[in-house]
Amino acid sequence: MLTKQMAFEFFCHQIYAWYTSNRETEKNDLSVLKVMKLLFFISAFKREDNSDLLDIFNNFQAMTYGPVELDIYNDLPQINSK
Repeated sequence: MLTKQMAFEFFCHQIYAWYTSNRETEKNDLSVLKVMKLLFFISAFKREDNSDLLDIFNNFQAMTYGPVELDIYNDLPQINSK
């Protein structure tokens, strides 16, 4: 599980760095929902060698507003503190 959490933190860091480099003057609007959707699409993307990130992020579930990686979703403190 620690590997999955570390990979998700790296993923979030990379998405945030990409997002802010392209939108220097706009406010950050990367919500949990947007990040989870991006995680799903990036994880399912097949590279030339036919590999993907679904070996790491392997617990996606369909939810009302899109796919959620349950292990990551359940570890997010801002969601679970309600």
